[in-house]
Amino acid sequence: MTLWWKDYFRNWKVNLFMILQIIFVFALLNIQIYFIMFDYNQLKFAEKKDDNLYIYQNVMGVLNKDSSYELFKNAESILLQIPGMEEVGYQSQTSDVEIEDYIADELEMGITLNILSPLMWQGYQYRLEEGRWFTESDSQDAQLQIIIGGLMSKKYKVGDHLTLQLECGNRDAVIIGDMGPECYMFDFNYWSFGQTFSDNAQMVSGDVILTNDVQLEEELRDNLTYPLLSTLVKIKKGTDMAPFKKYGRLVSFDQMSDNTKEQSEKYAWQVFCDNAIWILVIIFGIAGTSYLIAKKRRYQWGVYSLLGMSGNRLLLNMMLQNLLTYLVGIGLIISLYPILTKIVVLEMAFSKANWIATIILFIIIFTVSYVSNCYIKHIEPKEILAQTKE
Repeated sequence: MTLWWKDYFRNWKVNLFMILQIIFVFALLNIQIYFIMFDYNQLKFAEKKDDNLYIYQNVMGVLNKDSSYELFKNAESILLQIPGMEEVGYQSQTSDVEIEDYIADELEMGITLNILSPLMWQGYQYRLEEGRWFTESDSQDAQLQIIIGGLMSKKYKVGDHLTLQLECGNRDAVIIGDMGPECYMFDFNYWSFGQTFSDNAQMVSGDVILTNDVQLEEELRDNLTYPLLSTLVKIKKGTDMAPFKKYGRLVSFDQMSDNTKEQSEKYAWQVFCDNAIWILVIIFGIAGTSYLIAKKRRYQWGVYSLLGMSGNRLLLNMMLQNLLTYLVGIGLIISLYPILTKIVVLEMAFSKANWIATIILFIIIFTVSYVSNCYIKHIEPKEILAQTKE
């Protein structure tokens, strides 16, 4: 009796075509998963922790005209005099930072240090892949507590100690949280009319370090830049909003959070609707190809049947060959996935979402292939007499 793997290599040209088809299908699937998760992470990159928050758009463009500490503080004092204003939140930044024994990514985008004011870390928090968000004690701790994001996340993990080389001297820092290599932040030098978190999300370029250390901001204040366009503000509930129109446009952070939650709940259905057609085409395309290949081998199956091989064994041989084809194709695409994503946008490892999607599609395709080839079990030897071998 011919073993199934001998039969497989005897038909290597057809099986190679099937492998290439599987590679194409699963490459398309996993690149699509990459973009789906890209959009989903924009929706989920931040979580609101406080109420009565607003993004005060263009207020610094009107009041500040510069990114210096003195002018920003002057603008902040004007805002705090508006009736109902409770607090102004901001993040100051510097790119004059290096990490001992760390070389930035090949794009040479560098490292940006962001120091968050109290409202910025108390009012919301960013999504973390590992670790925890800031606490009050972190802002006063002698040990600098930091959260990292960007490509440096691939090298460091929570608990690692880094030496930050700053204008005020070297500082030892410990990583308490990690936003991951592909992370998002609110950019208050950016203006969006959108009313969800994803509309206001900016993907981090290069590497980013966050801290809420009060003393460090004081030491670096002359080397920091402050927001040129917008700020986060907290306004008492029931306040007359008319005076605020003088300086800019208020966008309710609370409403953005609610809109984002609603959009997130609908996201799975939107993804299904956007991708259902091409997924069905792919599934039935592969199943159809598998069926046609099997039909072309009817003469071969008939001969095996005449020699005493049962219909169930014929089907088992066929499914073992399909299984090998699918596994080889999937194995190749998993190996090539970092290269493919790097070509598209950014090198990424095969994620949990990729694994889940790949396994689900594999089960569906294999099941459809099994159903479409079940007729093999009913092949009768006499069918050979009515066939002409091609």
